[in-house]
Amino acid sequence: MDWLCEDLLLLALNAGQGRLGRTFAISYGLAGAELVRLAARGRIDVMDDQVVVRSPAPTGDVELDAALARIGEPESPLRPGEWVARPRPRICGRYLEQLTATGVICAQTRFGTTWFRTTRWRITQTGRLAEARQRLDLTACSAGPDPAYRAWRIAAPMI
Repeated sequence: MDWLCEDLLLLALNAGQGRLGRTFAISYGLAGAELVRLAARGRIDVMDDQVVVRSPAPTGDVELDAALARIGEPESPLRPGEWVARPRPRICGRYLEQLTATGVICAQTRFGTTWFRTTRWRITQTGRLAEARQRLDLTACSAGPDPAYRAWRIAAPMI
């Protein structure tokens, strides 16, 4: 499940234009994907329609650790929908940075005018994009007891 957030972002990237569509919507998807990943690792659970931390121990993944710490912050546990509705600031940017650091994408900055700058993203590893599509298809169509399916079943009501 470690690939889930990066794959979601890769699949949301418009390869022709090098842009992300609706960043706010992708942020919600990434927040939900983090819940799925945390559930798959046994770090969170949903009890009485609330996200509860089962183990606050670090996961070794900077983004997941930030999500786990944030889940444990509120006085009362959040409902899954509330968690997804409030993604961490710059969540898309952080995952874009991870993809850039691993060489899957590269940033190309363009200047429209003297004050306007846009960043486009070029997918440099097209094989990685094909793998992302294949994994998503396999997970979505899975009916077996594999970990991805179990995590998806736990988190699907949350999203």
